[in-house]
Amino acid sequence: MNVHKPLRYFSSIMVLVYLGAGVALLLPGLQVSYLKFSTRIILGIALILYGIFRAWRTMKINKDE
Repeated sequence: MNVHKPLRYFSSIMVLVYLGAGVALLLPGLQVSYLKFSTRIILGIALILYGIFRAWRTMKINKDE
């Protein structure tokens, strides 16, 4: 069994988790009582950007192999 195959799946799942969490924080229906509006926006954008970065890095690693 190739060791890198499960890591590829895990990386892909984590990309979806980061993007999903970022979008969820930006949606107005999610009311997180302990986060201010500005904090939710900043955190949501940061999670989306990190998700995009992870997606790019995952695709680059998969392409190189």
